[in-house]
Amino acid sequence: MNRNERAAWRLTEAVLLPRLMLQLKGGQALSQDDDPALLGNLLALLRQDPGFEALGRALLEPEAGARAGQFALVWPAVHQRLDSVAHHHLALLYTRWGWNALGQQERPQRVWAWWQKALEAYGASLGNEHFLTQLCHDAQLPDKAPDLLSNVLDWLIEPHAQALVTALEDALSLKPALVAAHWSVLKHAAESLEKGGLTDVLALKQVELGCAMWQRRVIDKALAMVDEMARPVESIGAKREELIRPFEMLRLVTEITGPNEDISVWALEKCVEWSWPLYKSKEEIRLKDMLDASRPFAKHVESLLGRGTGAFGRNNASADYILFSADFVPFEEQAAHFRRALEICPGHRNSRLMLSYHKLNLARRAMDEADRREPPGAIISIDRKAALAEVGRAEVLLDEAEALFPPNTRLSDHRERLAKLKGRLTS
Repeated sequence: MNRNERAAWRLTEAVLLPRLMLQLKGGQALSQDDDPALLGNLLALLRQDPGFEALGRALLEPEAGARAGQFALVWPAVHQRLDSVAHHHLALLYTRWGWNALGQQERPQRVWAWWQKALEAYGASLGNEHFLTQLCHDAQLPDKAPDLLSNVLDWLIEPHAQALVTALEDALSLKPALVAAHWSVLKHAAESLEKGGLTDVLALKQVELGCAMWQRRVIDKALAMVDEMARPVESIGAKREELIRPFEMLRLVTEITGPNEDISVWALEKCVEWSWPLYKSKEEIRLKDMLDASRPFAKHVESLLGRGTGAFGRNNASADYILFSADFVPFEEQAAHFRRALEICPGHRNSRLMLSYHKLNLARRAMDEADRREPPGAIISIDRKAALAEVGRAEVLLDEAEALFPPNTRLSDHRERLAKLKGRLTS
């Protein structure tokens, strides 16, 4: 390339590089951290593509930064023909934009979108088995080539994992929106790399196992932290904040990770453990607040048990939680809670007892209604037919109460009253 050609290319770069960066950024305005010169080598590679002329015209299209226009039509085919080096340029660019978006506290979905594109671009470059070999050769480090793929994959994942672990270290300042995208990397890295073009089965398995290990480490750290919070707490003497804090911490964690079985099981069991003393001492306000704080975790456990997909062996604790919660709903809704508890744990004694009591209360209400319609000592029948219907309803309810819990000590008094009421109405 002679001097005139170099000068012409510099002018071309000056015009095309900002527009190319703008298009790769999806039309989003460039910030002061965006240096179009970073794309110089990429543009040089694009110049060799047979579609470069059409790409250049698309980039020169009026208002090209404001809308995709021709670029959206031309770019996919050009992108399909990119070599590994060009994909690597894109991977670095998208990675940079992801971290910049994180620093500007953009939505986690947008941050993850950049990192997802970066991983796909890495997959496209690393999918070429000769790319890293040539890279080591160019760096005059040929002995590094055999292990470089494994090391690169670890390097791609570790910054995101470490960011999550660091974020957990100060529970009071944990901000899920600032780290949720890191968890998306741990969840979807292997999938994104494979989508981009990495086909090495062992490499993909390494990523899957590495990400799973880091996810486990994050969850274990969160559970260790709430264990430490909960250890000195005695629910009877504890302040509301002490009872709520571990569950609030775990709620923040699950805003990052999504529902997690181990977290939900810990929260359920701790809530039930702390609820018994509060329930027996009639500390209703603190009990209700704690039940409310732990409800998402209890519901998750209940869902896992109902589907038979997890939380095995926690049926009794789940039923206990539902019974505690039933104390804070209207009478008309309590039976549904008791039935839910029995569905989760058919042998749960207290659920059977409480549902039996509930039916006794309904039977008592039916007998009260029968008395209202046909009061004792009435000379003229007011509504004997309706009163008898209530008696029949009470009888069914008492039978159901006995079937649920035969030792119910209140049954005999209710049956005695029912017998007297029935005798009076049928005489």
